[in-house]
Amino acid sequence: MGDKQKALDRLRRQLDDLARLQTQGNAAGDEFSRWHRATRVVIENSFGHGSRHTDEFRALTFSPPITTEKTTDSDRQWWHEAGLRRARLLLEGLIAEVEEYWNDAGSVGTPAVVSPAISELKIFVSHRSIDGDLAKGIADLLRRAMLLSVKEIRCTSVDGYRLTGGADTSAQLRSEVLQVPAFLGLITPTSMTSAYVLFELGARWGAGRHLCPLLGRGADDKSLGGPLGGKSALHLTNRAEVIQMVEEVAGVLTKALEPWHSLDADVDGVVKLASDLRTNGIGHEQQRDRKLKLDETELQILVHIAKDGGSGAADIARALSLSIEKALYYINRLVSAGCVDYVENWGTREKYYSLV
Repeated sequence: MGDKQKALDRLRRQLDDLARLQTQGNAAGDEFSRWHRATRVVIENSFGHGSRHTDEFRALTFSPPITTEKTTDSDRQWWHEAGLRRARLLLEGLIAEVEEYWNDAGSVGTPAVVSPAISELKIFVSHRSIDGDLAKGIADLLRRAMLLSVKEIRCTSVDGYRLTGGADTSAQLRSEVLQVPAFLGLITPTSMTSAYVLFELGARWGAGRHLCPLLGRGADDKSLGGPLGGKSALHLTNRAEVIQMVEEVAGVLTKALEPWHSLDADVDGVVKLASDLRTNGIGHEQQRDRKLKLDETELQILVHIAKDGGSGAADIARALSLSIEKALYYINRLVSAGCVDYVENWGTREKYYSLV
């Protein structure tokens, strides 16, 4: 690895090349492919293979992790541009780290240290919070089948399986998604609109490690597309495939299983929850919000988002001469009404809004 100045020169060169890519907007061009490979090599050589810096770059998603027949070219372009924005933020952060902490002779990149909490984790169940009851059923079944502790399973919206208080949510989730031995992606019609689920699936797929898609609540094999289209998914409405899921995870973890007769109720519970469409997981409160009568400000926000998809709250507030607090109030009402959805940047937690 080169010295400090050489690392800075290389990283800044990739940042400059990225700025040119952002003006071109070509999601599938050869120039993007060359830039992506070159940037990965620069980061690996600067910080070391297996470093958290390399993992963070590998986790970036430049295309929809899941596509359907409704996925448009503009959807693909939006994901590409959002990925470029996240890449720019990452490169800027890496440059700042080198400038601040490296000595003049350079600093050898070392692999990221896995925290005790992450090394203890065995299973990650990616899901949308509205499907938390089904995710809990899956986690409980796996825990009892292999006599695991709650600390060995992550379900971010389920009590007992959440992140610990005070954790750096974005950083820990990135590490867990990439490092956990067994990864289950719960696919339902509502999870397909979750930014976190899509990012987690995309990051895990990119890591090339165990990934098992689980279908439930009306989702079928057609729900999978893009990189995940070649993955064999298990149907949670089928009892035999629920059992197959447990056996697959046990194989990944090299864990013995409890007798199946002691798990019958848990298996049946997962099948029942996965078969419950419940208007595809949309809660009663959210259904009531869909009847929201839009006022003039909310209509203006919808018009702005339609013209400038991917706007943040600050952009909307500035364009409509609103305070950020008032803009967020109206935006949240539109999200609850099902008129607007968003993608959230893992690192900055900034939300980018688009029409549903």
